[in-house]
Amino acid sequence: MKRIVFIISVIVFLVVANGLIQRTFSLWQKQQIVSQTEEELERVKKENKDLKAQLEVVRQPGYKEEQARDKLFYVKPGEQIVLLPEQKTTSSEVLGENKEEDNWMKWLTLFF
Repeated sequence: MKRIVFIISVIVFLVVANGLIQRTFSLWQKQQIVSQTEEELERVKKENKDLKAQLEVVRQPGYKEEQARDKLFYVKPGEQIVLLPEQKTTSSEVLGENKEEDNWMKWLTLFF
């Protein structure tokens, strides 16, 4: 009789332990989902804040005119556009420095 009670109590313990383990694992997975969702929420809030700031910039009265001037080269009556070509110069050319001599030229000037 003791043996049957012992076996039944072990079976009940295993069933209860299995249920607890499954619920703990399920809770752990749900906590990970909540954590990921909170991170996503923070990212979306930051993106929303950035978009609101950008919207405020766009809503400023002079924004359209500034963009038309910068990107479309819009001018007011009586103004002229002056476009300067880009110069590809090095800093040594601007400062008036000479190009560095080759090593063989340095040796040649050293001995002769």
